[in-house]
Amino acid sequence: MTPEELLRDLRDIHLPEVADGGGFEIAIEPFLFLIAALLLLAGLAWRRARLWRRQAQARLRRIDGAAGPREQWPQLLALARRVGRLSQAAPPPDCAYLPPERVGSEEVAALRRYLRDCLRT
Repeated sequence: MTPEELLRDLRDIHLPEVADGGGFEIAIEPFLFLIAALLLLAGLAWRRARLWRRQAQARLRRIDGAAGPREQWPQLLALARRVGRLSQAAPPPDCAYLPPERVGSEEVAALRRYLRDCLRT
């Protein structure tokens, strides 16, 4: 076979068309949807984690409207116990362990300061 005959046989062979994308393509929309869903879930979890703090602040405002220290003391103690457990804060002041008969306005003020400090952080 001569070179011209070989070329004539090879003229019938055609290479396949080149793909437009140049290869493997990944759709970005599913990744964007996944990122948006993860951000939404993270935002909801963040909001839920701070919900107890807003509820406790509202309850403290309601307790502040009560008549006197003797009426406020049991409610403040219950709130301090719950806030201390949820916030993992320092233990309440020593006045929290006094019997209700020995509670005065100074002890109520000290427990209020403790609650406000726990709810601020």
